[in-house]
Amino acid sequence: MLSLATIKALQIYGISIVIAMIIAVLIKVLVVLTSRVKPVAKVVAVPRKA
Repeated sequence: MLSLATIKALQIYGISIVIAMIIAVLIKVLVVLTSRVKPVAKVVAVPRKA
């Protein structure tokens, strides 16, 4: 009984670690993409002389 509960707890803990790492990678990708998009947006926002 105790070993089954321990195995189940470790499985849940492992799944939570995997989910947390996936979320961290997604956040990192979003940060990198938004940091690359901002300079492009600044260039587009520069007013042109008529």
